[in-house]
Order: sequence, then structure tokens, then C-alpha cells
Amino acid sequence: MKWLLEISDNPVNTDYPIIGQKIYDNGTKNQTVMLTIESVVNALTSGPVESASTDNPNYSNERRTPLLPRNTLSFSYSEKGTYERLTMVIDKSTWFICYRTEEELYEIPFPKMILQLALRPVQNSMKRRIIETNIFAIMDSHSVIDENTELYYFPYPNVSKESGKVCWGANTFTVDSVAASERFFTQFTVAPFNEDYGMMIDHQFEDKTTLGKRNGLFKEFIQHIADNKINHFDDNWLLPTNKKLSDILGEQLFY
Repeated sequence: MKWLLEISDNPVNTDYPIIGQKIYDNGTKNQTVMLTIESVVNALTSGPVESASTDNPNYSNERRTPLLPRNTLSFSYSEKGTYERLTMVIDKSTWFICYRTEEELYEIPFPKMILQLALRPVQNSMKRRIIETNIFAIMDSHSVIDENTELYYFPYPNVSKESGKVCWGANTFTVDSVAASERFFTQFTVAPFNEDYGMMIDHQFEDKTTLGKRNGLFKEFIQHIADNKINHFDDNWLLPTNKKLSDILGEQLFY
């Protein structure tokens, strides 16, 4: 294959002054295309020819991310690929949890959340090791989630209120693939809740006559939810962190 290039002293389009045409070894010819001077120079040195009148992307050198969970907001990775960061949204819902060593399950309303996982690829495998988990709440406003979306404290225990980091104790987790991380939030809800890191919620629920006679503030809240048959998290309960989503994401690259 070869290119036939025509340069006019009076081009129809001064931005694309060169007319190009591919001629194959069997003599067949492609439709003519208009080219920039820069694209021709780049093609003669290293890069592909940029055409104004054709759109035939070359995927031969394309690099892609692994398959991602359906609820993914952002996926990034370190320059050397030693770790990855996956940011997902978890819709507002109720979840069954257990409290400390109690066998009873309690259905508790959760806000809409941002779940962020730091992953380390397992060598010669699609598996990923979870090396850090962070959770923040967001308003369920049905608006587009973007870099300016306000983050709120996760209201319940087991999560550091300043960093958003989940306390896993000595537990470690590995998922079969990045896409399999979609189901990882259930690992958080099935782990026993206690009073670690306390609560951060703008809702008066304490029964002053019994407060302190039960096992703790979160247990008071659980009982309050059950007694009042509350099955929906009220966003007015959320307290702001003064952070935005962009504060927990990596630097964005523009192409």
C-alpha cells in the first residue's frame, strides 16, 4: 500500500490543505481524504495520518481498563500498576446487620454512599487484594454525580469519620476480579457492627430514660429504628465533611 499526496497552491480548506488517497498493492484506491500538514509530518516521522473526512480509529495499540462494576464512578491506577483505585456508588437502601455478638439481624436504612476500594493486583491473575476501603455518604438528590458532589460523613460506626476508612481489624479480602468488587459492600454489612468510631448523625433519637442502660449509642439507634418502623434514611440526618468527590479521586487526565 502507498499514499498519493496532492498539495494545491490554492486549497479548498486551508486547515486541511493536502489531499491524500490510499492506493493498495492490487491497484484499488480509497476515497480521497483531506489532511493537515501536521498529520502528514507526524505520519512521516512516527504517528498516524489524521484525516478530516474519514473516521477509521486504529485500535491496534489501544489499552483498556479491566471490566468494571456496573455502579463504577471512577477507576484509576498508579503509574507502575502496583495498585488501583475503584470508586463506586451504592444506592440508598435498607441492609440487614448484626450488632456485636448478637445473633439477631436488624434491618437498618443506609444513605446513598460512595464506596472506594484500593486494590492491589495479584500477579498472573485477574484477582485483586483489597488493601483499603473508604465510605462516605452523599445526598440522594437524583442529580448527576460529578467532581463537585458534596461528601457527608458515614453516619454509623465501623468507619473513621475523618478519613472515611473502614475498620476491618485483622481481616483481609481478595476478589476474583475488579468487576467482582460490585458485590464487596455486602462484606461490610455482614461484619458485626459495634460502637467503634461512634456515630455522626443529625437526628435526636436517644431515650434519656434508658440511655446508658443498653450497650451503647448505636444500639439505642437500632432500637429507635425498630420501635418507630423507620425504613428510609432521611438525608437531613447527614452531616457535611466539607469535602467534595474530587478530593478523594486521583488527578484526571485530559486527552
